[in-house]
Amino acid sequence: MTALHSAAASGRLSSVTEILRANADLNVVSKYGSTPGNLANASGHVACKNAIYVHRLHSLLSQQLAKYASRSKEPGPRAVEAVASYR
Repeated sequence: MTALHSAAASGRLSSVTEILRANADLNVVSKYGSTPGNLANASGHVACKNAIYVHRLHSLLSQQLAKYASRSKEPGPRAVEAVASYR
């Protein structure tokens, strides 16, 4: 179990946020088959679950934007600013 698993399972939102800012792997599975998001959800820690899922969504969006930017000369400054301002 990682630090993110532990923080998510016990509802420590500030710890979850700091670990996410350090770019922790969200897809690490515990020996029982749970991700940090699964543990937060099962434990009823909605704020932690939401923070993890929003971070995942932001990561996916950033990847898609980077892929688009590599195919286009100009990805659209507003889209780039929106993603950059998230953090």
